[in-house]
Amino acid sequence: MVETIVMQCMLILKEEPTGQSLWLTECLRSIMKKVVVI
Repeated sequence: MVETIVMQCMLILKEEPTGQSLWLTECLRSIMKKVVVI
């Protein structure tokens, strides 16, 4: 689950280099939520 989220985040970062910090924070939040749920 987490790996797929990370992959999606990496793809988004490549497409949106200007919004890296925003996407990184969002991705980290989603990853943390998944980890907490597990």
